[in-house]
Amino acid sequence: MAKAYKAVIDDKLPVHSAAKSYGVPYETLGYMVVENLVPVCSNLANMPMFTSEEEKIFMTRLMEMDELGYVHSRQEMANIATDYAIVLAKKTKDSPPLSLTWFQKVLRRWPEFNAVSQKTFTVARTKTAFKEIIIKYFGELKKTLLKFDLLNKPHLIYNVDEKGVTIWGKDETVTILGCGNAAGSALPPFFIFPGQRMNDQLLEGSSPGTSGTVSKDGWSNSEIFMDFLRNHFKKFVPGEGHLLLLLNGDKSHIPIGTFEWARSHNILLQLIPALTIHFFYRWTTKQCALSLNDVCFLACKAYGSALSANNLLSGFRHTEIYPFTKDFINDMPLILSKACNSDTAKNESQLENLIDLQLVNRANAKEGFTDIHEAS
Repeated sequence: MAKAYKAVIDDKLPVHSAAKSYGVPYETLGYMVVENLVPVCSNLANMPMFTSEEEKIFMTRLMEMDELGYVHSRQEMANIATDYAIVLAKKTKDSPPLSLTWFQKVLRRWPEFNAVSQKTFTVARTKTAFKEIIIKYFGELKKTLLKFDLLNKPHLIYNVDEKGVTIWGKDETVTILGCGNAAGSALPPFFIFPGQRMNDQLLEGSSPGTSGTVSKDGWSNSEIFMDFLRNHFKKFVPGEGHLLLLLNGDKSHIPIGTFEWARSHNILLQLIPALTIHFFYRWTTKQCALSLNDVCFLACKAYGSALSANNLLSGFRHTEIYPFTKDFINDMPLILSKACNSDTAKNESQLENLIDLQLVNRANAKEGFTDIHEAS
């Protein structure tokens, strides 16, 4: 910051150019120049990245994820901190990321987290802790439902997940984000197509309210999930009071900034415990292949059937999220999801448990397409 400030004052470099060259926030540099606030070099290196309250939010979120079974490497945790700093305008996307050395210093102030995060995450350990995680999750869920008066308001309890559809003859995927509530109402689907620029023709034949965007690989990421929340989800849900949104803890979806934005808009994001997706999503799935131009039309047909009122009501009832009860835990077997033993856990978790693509395959047969399993 000191070098950028000096470049603006002494070398007459524009604020925007100096901010970009030295990797500092444009707004902060501009404010310091306008107000004649000279950064003190001797203190700059020792200044913490976050305030005490901001660091508490960061570490609390990591501990909550750890308790739900989501394991991150220290590098991944440093990356989460970098994303948080960008949200707070303390870094830019062009700035160097926070280092492992920086994160090690933070851990010294949080020894209780250091002890938890160093537990060996093995299948044996997970089986031992599996039931305990579920019991704790339902305890926290009950607290949330009671605190925000949601226990008997199924229209304010939502669940979101994603499904990948393979494009026939190409190594490409289209992702569908689907969402519905415990009262049996589904939001229109949200599509993520592979590409650099959105083509509205891809949405031709879609059901009313359907929207979409693009990503390089067709998969969701943190920015797209934020787009989904801000421009799709909020458009269809009640605008007053708190509502609960359940989701799995895929690392691409849950930057701390997303939780903070959601909280400021009365959306309570509640992560489903790791490796338990097979308990919380009861819809069966099957991967299939479609042509890019027909994905939206055919998937929307399947979406309407898979997220029907009966299926949504059944899904929330079978998992006992609504009506809320914890009785099924006592008879729950210690069976983990396939992702626990998979080398492709990310892909499996992304492909599991939202839309019954057997319905899409039936639509394929009518339209002359071939099921991917039959083709292989």
